[in-house]
Amino acid sequence: MMDSENEYPERDFPWTFYFNGEAMPRWTNCFFLVPLRARTEELMDKWDAFVGYSTHLFRIECRIDHVGDIESESPHIFRVCCLAMAFVLLRDEVEILESMSAERDQYPATPAGIVAGVRDGLFAMHKRCLADDLAFWTSGYERNQHALRECIRRHQLPLTDPDRFEAPHVVRERQDAESHLKWIRSDIISLIGTRPLSKHVRTLIHALPKIT
Repeated sequence: MMDSENEYPERDFPWTFYFNGEAMPRWTNCFFLVPLRARTEELMDKWDAFVGYSTHLFRIECRIDHVGDIESESPHIFRVCCLAMAFVLLRDEVEILESMSAERDQYPATPAGIVAGVRDGLFAMHKRCLADDLAFWTSGYERNQHALRECIRRHQLPLTDPDRFEAPHVVRERQDAESHLKWIRSDIISLIGTRPLSKHVRTLIHALPKIT
């Protein structure tokens, strides 16, 4: 997400995309320009092995184009999503290009150039993800690349190191879980007085830790 229009002027779009500290091919993270989501989600819903991955894909697509922000994902989940999108893009390339060419005036470059960039970027990200066992990214300028590399360095520090950088996706997942735990705990407590619960069960409920 842009910090300010002056810091990331629109004339520089697409800003350089950095994955695991390295610059990726132009258009790599411009998923929103290529009609892939519905095709990929259909594939993932069809294959039992991909149950639940549609949600991960949606979250990646929502964060992959954030300029100036440092984002991350589980490397194993990221690799699955990368290859699923690459498969769909290769399988349906002719149809995708025809669809984009019909509305060519809406695109900042040729449809073929954008599709090629996304395709090459998917394979490049998968390769880096496999080699590094990481999936960290950002967009912007060299200063953003330096910031990303510093966050990766700090992420690789021991868990007990106070300077360690926790992966954004881990922080987000913990916060989501804590929110759900808070709601569920409240619902369980609400059963006291409305259900014939034994003293033992009420003790178990009262012992549930508070979520701050």
